Amino acid sequence: MGISAPRLRQSRHGVFVFRYLVPPQFQEKLGKKELRRSLRTKNAAAARLLGLNLNVVIERLLKYLPPSQAMDEIERLLAAGVHSWVMKTRNLEFQTDGTEADSKRLAQQIVHGELRELVDKELEAGSGLYVGGVPIPAGHDPEVAKAVLTPFLPVPQRPMTIGQAIDEYMDGKQGKLNAITGELSEASESPKVTVDRRGTMEAFKAFINEICTPRLTLDSFMHELQVKDIQDFLSYYSKRAPQKLKKDNSKKQGGSNAAKGEESQLFTPAEGKLIVENKTLSVSTLNKQATNMASLIRYCRQSGALLNDSTLVSHHFNDDLKTRIDSLTKKNRASSTYQAFDHDELQKLFEPDKLFWCSGGQIHYIWATLLALHMGFRAKELATLKLKSYVVDKGVDCIQLFIDAAKNQNSARVVPIPDRIKELGFIEYWRYLKEKVSSLPIEQQDEYPLWPNQSVDSATFNADPGKNISRFFSCYRRMAYFELNLNVKVFHSFRHTVVSVLEAIKVDIKSQEQIVGHAEGDDGVKERSEYWGARAKVMAHAMNKRYTSDVEGYEALTQSARNKDYLDEIGKLFQLDYEGLKLVTKTAQELLICEDLAEIKWSSGFKRNQRKIIAKLPPQLIPKDMDSVSDFSWRTLPDEKD
Repeated sequence: MGISAPRLRQSRHGVFVFRYLVPPQFQEKLGKKELRRSLRTKNAAAARLLGLNLNVVIERLLKYLPPSQAMDEIERLLAAGVHSWVMKTRNLEFQTDGTEADSKRLAQQIVHGELRELVDKELEAGSGLYVGGVPIPAGHDPEVAKAVLTPFLPVPQRPMTIGQAIDEYMDGKQGKLNAITGELSEASESPKVTVDRRGTMEAFKAFINEICTPRLTLDSFMHELQVKDIQDFLSYYSKRAPQKLKKDNSKKQGGSNAAKGEESQLFTPAEGKLIVENKTLSVSTLNKQATNMASLIRYCRQSGALLNDSTLVSHHFNDDLKTRIDSLTKKNRASSTYQAFDHDELQKLFEPDKLFWCSGGQIHYIWATLLALHMGFRAKELATLKLKSYVVDKGVDCIQLFIDAAKNQNSARVVPIPDRIKELGFIEYWRYLKEKVSSLPIEQQDEYPLWPNQSVDSATFNADPGKNISRFFSCYRRMAYFELNLNVKVFHSFRHTVVSVLEAIKVDIKSQEQIVGHAEGDDGVKERSEYWGARAKVMAHAMNKRYTSDVEGYEALTQSARNKDYLDEIGKLFQLDYEGLKLVTKTAQELLICEDLAEIKWSSGFKRNQRKIIAKLPPQLIPKDMDSVSDFSWRTLPDEKD
């Protein structure tokens, strides 16, 4: 509820008037019992704000000046109006022309604009401050001293305090009474999104209370906020303690599977297990907070709680927030990176029974991990593959990727399919799907998704096509059986593995760029590993000579043929159980069932309670040691129906 303003009255015409009762000893001198000033508004909130500001000025005059002089200043203030005032420092003097526009313009420049730096220097040099008849001694905090200018700042159509704005904004999102229309509205978003927004708003309240006081409080008005305040909130939020902690299952650095007696200086105990604390919040997390704050600002703008010329409603606002996020996360991106998998980790991750069972036989989860390891694809690239993605380039089977606007120009590329992927039945799967859709028009065939069991129309897929694939692997890698350091071993680590192995076998940087699609001169790996180079030497691995120009007695290879040879070479270093994995892909294909070809509705895989289907599965694909997969959480798998 707003604070009531003393000395405020409303005329019979509905216009608000400020009335000051003259003390008896000065009534004869002034010839009046009261001083009145029309506030020229019928808006109660605006009038209350102007009335409070006038009261602040009057009380300061009464406090700092002798009674007779104070009364003269009060008479002059109410006669001239709140828009006629003078500001003085030791070396500066500013005076309005008495108009509302000039008063607002000058106050805005001094508090937030070009004159602010000049006034700050004066105050920091020990100058006193005189505003509208109110002297402020030297040594005051500049922010507190300049708060005297508040009465002269412009007022929006419907002023709202920060706390009030947050409450009204969240009530509207949850389907409560709309303070603007007075109507009961329906919830405008999902419960999960509302919870996320509330978390942001609670954090912003904490920021105001902990960091901004006394300059700003929850009782301050929304139009007093500046872009810098929102940017500073993002900085504040980025330093929050992590809400979730990631467990380290690795045997390295003293993880929970470390040898007995081995100590670690990097991790701290919690509930009997060792954890790795997230050092920083991710870009996506900060972007979510920026989006929620921008939504609050948009609500306030639509409610009339912000000034038309406020920097909060500038078209640069979102760019300013992005700039701050970039500066906050730049150091984090440079100091932390994902690491390549080593040979032993790959052996466990691609054990046929573990991969098949935990993926539920879902064909896109299985092929995505295999293609990412052998060809270095991103999750988004894998999720958006279509039938037309398979091409033949000068006799070489390839997968064609089209340009991704969020990446660099090299993201559009043609990558040869290595022999290992062919052995696993990828070409046969493509032919199977091509035959299934042969009754459709040719243009629909080309655009048909390579993994038709995905819900390509879901909100999750449209927002981030690769998210479900990444989430599956995130659930999969968390099993203690794999002994992974969860902070640095993720789905994107497959790309780092491909780059690391290509380096180990001395592939030139140009070919690496063509295979993995990194920007020119940047392979995306900031933390180098000598592991695969050492392993290549141990295996006495040597590259055959390849001729790229005509040499007598030899036939020059095309670029695709050369790159295929490179990918064939790295497949030899992985030494996976390819016979078992071939059974995995074959069984997953058999579980893929078309329900509606034209509407792209397919079912795939199995669920653990489908005993009849499980009974027909090859016994080699059912883990003999169920304890090794007991901590795989199906609940954390994505819901592809959302």
